[in-house]
Amino acid sequence: MRPCWILRSLLITIGLLSTAILAAQSMPSVPQSPGFGTSDLTYVRVSGLDFFPVDSGDGYVATTHTARYPVNDTFMIAGLHLPGGAIIDYLEIDFCDTRDPEDILLSMHECNTFGKDCVVVANVNSFADPGCSSISTSGFNHQVDNLGHSLTLEAEFQSVNDFGLSLAGAVVGYRLQVSPAPGTATFNDVPTSHPFFQYVEALAASGITGGCGPGIYCPDAPLTRGQMAVFLAKALGLHFP
Repeated sequence: MRPCWILRSLLITIGLLSTAILAAQSMPSVPQSPGFGTSDLTYVRVSGLDFFPVDSGDGYVATTHTARYPVNDTFMIAGLHLPGGAIIDYLEIDFCDTRDPEDILLSMHECNTFGKDCVVVANVNSFADPGCSSISTSGFNHQVDNLGHSLTLEAEFQSVNDFGLSLAGAVVGYRLQVSPAPGTATFNDVPTSHPFFQYVEALAASGITGGCGPGIYCPDAPLTRGQMAVFLAKALGLHFP
């Protein structure tokens, strides 16, 4: 009897695992963020609470703790703050829509220092089957310029005073990048043809390293724990009590 009981338990376990796998496969894929890097994307979520009507005299209503829809106006905007030099390559809209075909158009705008001469970087529409969903777009590769421009997200509602069309938020994906290499070399032993030239120059321009001697970097020398401490502390701006 014991072998039969073990076999029965094994079959039940296999069945439960199969059900769990099928359920996981049916769930929509969610972007996973590495948190920091120059290759994969890092994702920033902009909550529906961050969106406000363009006209401060107009109102809005919260359908949940974070989802909103406008009152008297069709536009809501939110500021967007990302690291300078980063490459934006993903825009997602999260919404609930039971008033199809009315939709929400989410667009990312870049304006000059004075908020003028704005251009659309990317946009995505909430068009989908009725219900709550997420729709994204990618491939636009826009570089962030915080010195001369600002970024905003704008949501245009095709229906106002309508709890059936609400914005839950947005997700923006970006990757960091190392600044382009200059035309001339700072260190004699790291010429422009050196495979690490761009990265050494970025360290030097950031004030993280001054090399190992006058005009030299010593790219093949071992790194001490003391030198590593200088690199990391300067690069990350560590320890502000």
